[in-house]
Amino acid sequence: MYEIGLHFALGFIAAILGALPFGLVNLSVIDSVLHNGERAAFKVSAGATIIEIVFVLLAIFLGSRLGNFIDSNRWIEFVIFTVLLAAGISFFIRKNKKDAANKKFVMPDLIKGMFLNILSIQVLLYWFVAVTYLQANGMIVFTFECIVAFTLAVTLGKMLTLLFYRLLARKIKSKTSVIARKINFIIGSILIGLAVFQLVKILIG
Repeated sequence: MYEIGLHFALGFIAAILGALPFGLVNLSVIDSVLHNGERAAFKVSAGATIIEIVFVLLAIFLGSRLGNFIDSNRWIEFVIFTVLLAAGISFFIRKNKKDAANKKFVMPDLIKGMFLNILSIQVLLYWFVAVTYLQANGMIVFTFECIVAFTLAVTLGKMLTLLFYRLLARKIKSKTSVIARKINFIIGSILIGLAVFQLVKILIG
């Protein structure tokens, strides 16, 4: 029972640490609350969490193989840079008003959350590093029960962290209309900043 509790606690903490920094998913959750409502933001969160579970399981069972593949293929780092830059630019050129009626296709929010987390390759890299570190230091040993506990904890931690971003967006929407109107610019700036940081990592790496 102690091992199961330990794995649950470690999974919960690791999920929060991984989800707190600004990225495609949590910024899109904020955007969804402001422009599409709480229901849409929840679906984006749920979709992203599903992919997070897949990432965790990949890190547990295929961590070393996929880690070596990513390390030996630098183009993956350029993919991360391109995705962040493209996402940032898209927020800059977006209009604040809803124009869903003029769109031929609107991606379902659940699929959107899954898609955004798939694009967030750095999240997958984070779980490779986190799981490898925990295993190397003898903090986790993955029996079936411990894998279940760890995965459930990651699910809870991810959803609670994205709930925090939804509450943050709700506060922005209700109390600071200036920020709410400028949210696309703010999110775009953050994503482009992350893209620049990624480019610096590539150049000095």
